[in-house]
Amino acid sequence: MPVVLTTPEATEIWLSAPWSEARKLQRSASDDALVIVEKPATQIKFPPQPPAQGSLF
Repeated sequence: MPVVLTTPEATEIWLSAPWSEARKLQRSASDDALVIVEKPATQIKFPPQPPAQGSLF
């Protein structure tokens, strides 16, 4: 289950607290917790060229 951390305090608990305390952050979000925002296509920035993929050899 994903966790949505909305405060710096919740982030600190998630990263450093024992699991017995951190797992309390995994809960259903309220209906108004997330909002979908449309971004106009004119604001989307695409790189001029795709990044070159490195080689392992």
